[in-house]
Amino acid sequence: MVGVTPDELEDDARVVVALRGGNEGVFAALIDLHHAALMRVARGYVSTKEAAEDVVQETWLAVSKVSTGSKAVPRSRRGSSTS
Repeated sequence: MVGVTPDELEDDARVVVALRGGNEGVFAALIDLHHAALMRVARGYVSTKEAAEDVVQETWLAVSKVSTGSKAVPRSRRGSSTS
């Protein structure tokens, strides 16, 4: 978590502002903090470690795109209806 204090990750609004501002340190800190937990959850849904790694990578990619304002839709949401 180079350049990011734990306090900076305590306030969700500050994290969102930092991500939208392109703060790569906050993004890296989020990965450091949550990657292992995401892997554990993903492993509960898929049969291999490699598949779980793909799921988690897609998740971080979606977080990156949303935080930078990209209009890209994560693959799991394509074609789904929210209404």
